[in-house]
Amino acid sequence: MPVSELGRFTHLRQLKDGMLLVQLPNRDKKIAKLKEIGLSKRAKTEAAEVKIEREGIIEGFEKEFEFCNVLYFEREHTSEILEGNYKKVFDSRFEHVSDFPETGEIYVAQYGVGHPNGEVSSYNGVGIQIRHVHNGQLETINHDYFYKRSKIGLIMGRKKAVIKGIKNLNYNLNKVPVEKY
Repeated sequence: MPVSELGRFTHLRQLKDGMLLVQLPNRDKKIAKLKEIGLSKRAKTEAAEVKIEREGIIEGFEKEFEFCNVLYFEREHTSEILEGNYKKVFDSRFEHVSDFPETGEIYVAQYGVGHPNGEVSSYNGVGIQIRHVHNGQLETINHDYFYKRSKIGLIMGRKKAVIKGIKNLNYNLNKVPVEKY
């Protein structure tokens, strides 16, 4: 994935005035493969984990994120989103958005393992990363404002960690007064 050439303040302004489309994780293919090879217990665990992550993502953006407008889409529709086709976008109640709002730039938030292809060394671990949609592809934004790790551990469960990561991402984005730049 290429790294965006735009500066962080440009991205902050564009995101504030634009739209964040949150890609919901889906591991259907992995779960089907696990079942196929006889690992049904592992498949059930995987399905439960992804369900918790999806719930945490929607709850986190709904309750803890106010930096910009947010809508959602399923992972399998990523190529359509990159082509500018927003027919599969929905709100936090899973109701399809028939009239996609006129907006500036489009950004995509993804939950998963950071440090993609070594593009940004601090993007390490599982978390939420915001990327810019530019010329039909996702571009990594090389600045920490646009990535927040979810610290999953013994004390904090997966859903709570996802929500806290989103809350911290919102805090990072809001700590820079965008209007000044």
